[in-house]
Amino acid sequence: MGGRVSASAKRIAADRLHLAAGSKDESEFDLDEEERRIKDLKEKNKQVVTYVVENLFPYAPVSIKIQRLDDEMVDEQRVGKKKKSYLWITIDEYILKQQNVPLDTTVSYPLVVAIDSTGNAYVTDRNNTQRKLKSQDIVTLATAKTPPPPPEAVVLAEASGTSLKEGKHFLCVISSLASVQALPGHDDPQAMVDPRDQPPRLPRDPLQPGMPHGLCLPRQSPQPRGTLMEQRLSSSTSSCLTHNSQGWSEFGPVSGPFSTLAGVPEKPQPPFAAVISDSFIHVCWAPAINNGAPILAYFVEMKEVADKNAAFVEVYKGRECGYLVPGLTPKSIYIFRLKALNAVGETLWVESKPLRTKEFARPEVQELPTGGTDRWVECWDAKEEKVFYFNKWTCQRSYEVPVEVLEARKKAGAADDVESPEMAFRKKRFHFHRELRAHVPPQTAPFELTLTRATMLEDTVARFGRASKKDLMQKPRITFEGEGGIDSGGLTKDWYLQVSQLAAKKEHGLFRPLDKGLLELDPDGDSPDHLKLFRFLGKFLAKAIFDRHVVHLPLAPVLYKHLVGLAVTEADLVAMDPQFHKSLQWIRDNDVTDVLYETFSITRAHNVVVDLKENGRNVDVTEANKAEYVHLMMQWRTEFAVRPQLDAILTGMHMLLPTSALHCFEWTELDLLLNGNPTIDVDLLRANVAFQGGYDATAQVVLWLWQALRTWDNPKRQLFLKFATGSPSIPLDGFEPPFTITKSDLEPTALPRSHTCFNQLVLPEYLSFGVLTEKMTFAIQNTEGFELS
Repeated sequence: MGGRVSASAKRIAADRLHLAAGSKDESEFDLDEEERRIKDLKEKNKQVVTYVVENLFPYAPVSIKIQRLDDEMVDEQRVGKKKKSYLWITIDEYILKQQNVPLDTTVSYPLVVAIDSTGNAYVTDRNNTQRKLKSQDIVTLATAKTPPPPPEAVVLAEASGTSLKEGKHFLCVISSLASVQALPGHDDPQAMVDPRDQPPRLPRDPLQPGMPHGLCLPRQSPQPRGTLMEQRLSSSTSSCLTHNSQGWSEFGPVSGPFSTLAGVPEKPQPPFAAVISDSFIHVCWAPAINNGAPILAYFVEMKEVADKNAAFVEVYKGRECGYLVPGLTPKSIYIFRLKALNAVGETLWVESKPLRTKEFARPEVQELPTGGTDRWVECWDAKEEKVFYFNKWTCQRSYEVPVEVLEARKKAGAADDVESPEMAFRKKRFHFHRELRAHVPPQTAPFELTLTRATMLEDTVARFGRASKKDLMQKPRITFEGEGGIDSGGLTKDWYLQVSQLAAKKEHGLFRPLDKGLLELDPDGDSPDHLKLFRFLGKFLAKAIFDRHVVHLPLAPVLYKHLVGLAVTEADLVAMDPQFHKSLQWIRDNDVTDVLYETFSITRAHNVVVDLKENGRNVDVTEANKAEYVHLMMQWRTEFAVRPQLDAILTGMHMLLPTSALHCFEWTELDLLLNGNPTIDVDLLRANVAFQGGYDATAQVVLWLWQALRTWDNPKRQLFLKFATGSPSIPLDGFEPPFTITKSDLEPTALPRSHTCFNQLVLPEYLSFGVLTEKMTFAIQNTEGFELS
């Protein structure tokens, strides 16, 4: 074992050398020279045998024998049938059986290696293909005086749904765990030690013959739940190092990422009932493991058990993991079955247990199957100042960490008290507001704004111009001329959104658009009138943060970084203006002599020349100073071109917020502070809902509402939320007052109504899912004004 050559094997090799030497006529040779030749040949063959055993059969027991063969069986270039002796090296299967090692473990080792009298090795693999390794090449590898050079980058030889085979110097299955030893074929996720410190177990796929053995270590582990043998479409980048008798090489180039192929989804867990009434069953199921290709659809079919001739009938096809099946007969038993489909294929059907509807009783929440964290949503309770967990199938709230969540964290190696980045940000924001209000004087009169919708921005700018710091600390109260709405919160929410959108319009000259709908400051907007608007904008944004309201102003990341005091990097320029960065990169990478005719200056609108450094307009850009030019151009594009505008915004913000108040936030968190989370999480909305008028979490029309929201895209969900609450996003610390669904006393064909000041949706008891979606869609797409606010 371990690749060591036994003394008997060495004696066999020596005997073989004597046989080779004995065939010569000693009278034709100098005796001393012949002895030296035999000694050198003996030493060379020892090196060849040792190298072959340790490198072509690493960590495996071997059997070494003398075998006499026809020359043509080994070397087809030779003619004749003369017998010739070879050292015959194979896996010792007897020892493997004694140690209970499966023989299929050795499938990728050579079938046999035959060594002739001159030290040439003939390697036959298990496909009966053969290659010759020259004696001198093997000796060169075996007698190296220094560690080997870094290997070339690994290339992907083959990918399947369950494995990656990487070629070039290695043939291996790469582990997806970052520090797992990954000698070719090694897939033991328990080996969490430095692979260079301890010898591994018998590998499944040895090295290519004739190469130094080595390690191929993954650089990424995107889904660390096992090896690639257990994961489909898992991705790994690899870096290799090699080893000889003198030690390890440096790591070679990083290759990849390589991905396994997608596969058919795993068979889903059986569907179950979350709520059962006399006329409907709310069926739910856990998401299926998609094996690398997104689930395209789930199919749910149903049949009634009492009817022996009944066939399964499709009741749902879609991507959601729940569906309310209406129109059922009271006190009847039904069976549901489920399958999942992705681009590769579909699963087999899996059936639920029999489910019985109630006998004219209120809906009941059912006991759910154990296991899985998909049902739990982590939420923040601003009043209690703590995290709670919401069960999206039973609507249960728990301030204790659910057992399933604890087990999932333990399995992932996380601490019991670990919290998500979102929860950490919510806590940070809560403490930020508590400190901000610690020295605020008692509220007296509200901050009154009387506006005309046609001139809303101008009216707001004028009112802010007359406001003191104390005024801005008061709660705003909005009145729109000609409208009868009374502001109890809904008009204020609308005002923040409308004013921010108006400020971003091109005609005001404050911003200009970038890709992906983002905005950057307009460098030409530095006139006194523009700077006045920027100071107003700073006050307005600070007040939105102070009042815990959101605006609609999707700014470029580089601007957020300036506002929170973070350094701007080259990556920020790439994101903001990739073409400009590309031109600077070309200057940096190429000789600009007699190509670039620029000076250290910028020509702005109206032919105004601005120096990038002292007297820059008279300093030519050369090959020697181009690095400084590129650096100054990057600074100009990301900051100096809009420095007056930035200073004006910060001046306005600091009227209400302390100078360094925002420095505790990351730039992404400031984006959330100002704009909220634009993605509407239906389960997060459910976790914070209240009910009035006879509805509860199990009401059929309420379950239909959540079902409809899940089928809508995010823009339509935003319309719904704006209709119901006046805001297109869920507040970061929840609605105040809570989002409430109230049962309407109108007929079940009426449109839904809302009271945005109270975050209240008044919902008729619709008789079908189709009617609910029709009425709700009409309402959210055709509502204007705030007569009920």
